[in-house]
Amino acid sequence: MKEIRVVLFGTGALGKFLTEHLRERIRIAAYLVTGTSEDINGVPTISLEKLDEVEYDYIVVAFGNTAKGIGILEKAGVPKEKIVGYAYTGLTYEESRIQKECDRTVRETLRSEKIPELFDIPEKKYFLCGMNVLENRDVIKRDFVREQTLAFLAEEINRRNIKGNVAEIGVSKGEFAQKINLLFPNRKLYLFDTFEGLCAKDKASALKMGWGEKQYALAEKGTPVEEVLQTMPYRELCIIKKGYFPESFDLEEELAFVSLDIDFYDPTKRGLEVIYPYLSKGGYIMVHDFHNLSYTETRNAVIDFCEANGAAYVPIPDVGGSVVLVK
Repeated sequence: MKEIRVVLFGTGALGKFLTEHLRERIRIAAYLVTGTSEDINGVPTISLEKLDEVEYDYIVVAFGNTAKGIGILEKAGVPKEKIVGYAYTGLTYEESRIQKECDRTVRETLRSEKIPELFDIPEKKYFLCGMNVLENRDVIKRDFVREQTLAFLAEEINRRNIKGNVAEIGVSKGEFAQKINLLFPNRKLYLFDTFEGLCAKDKASALKMGWGEKQYALAEKGTPVEEVLQTMPYRELCIIKKGYFPESFDLEEELAFVSLDIDFYDPTKRGLEVIYPYLSKGGYIMVHDFHNLSYTETRNAVIDFCEANGAAYVPIPDVGGSVVLVK
């Protein structure tokens, strides 16, 4: 049987792991490194510039940022059919809609089909809790904890048959709204936003505040409605509510889940006052930036509302320090 020659791109923990799990007829022709290094167990290390001096059948990306490694090799002219990707995963995690989407996207990115042929390793699964699998970010756009909390809340709402549709207030580019839409495929999703950036009142207020609010005010230009809708998996369920919130709130129906992400004291507090009466028993409001030192008004607005209305909340340790209210 013909010997297969591979080059391992990387000499860290993943390179060592793959080296220890080679199948019998697989031989490492070289280790590809970005800097200078000595031979490893008699196998030469080479730079990208010397790659054409080595005969190989495949190059296996053997470091954590697999997608970056694939891009480097493609830019260097390595044929796509000779590039094999692999990545660390996390612990075993339960199945979910986002998990299935993660599986599909990661496998398309990594090109890992050849791994079982080259290495004596069980078929790999890419779990959402594998936070060091950078390719997961094609599914988990920014914030693992926030998005997985959303997934858990959706499971609870669906399991308990909590009545009502869902909404996001403060849509921006629609990344979090996309996950809401994915997790609630049978509920209408109301999207409240100006879709034109901050209104003049909030922008003027933000420019007078700390650097976080100021930078946000200068950077947030708004995302056109059509651009947001193009990212939605169930676009037909999305209902646009364009305008300044809470003046734009005109619903007369129950809501099972609401994402509130509007950063400033007055719209956040008034928004909670408007939304809470329409929240179903057992429903959730997820407020972003509760612990975000760059947006200091959100925390005060949530605390003042909850103390005045006897509402309970649970902070979560995501990037923006969100808080979840349950009715």
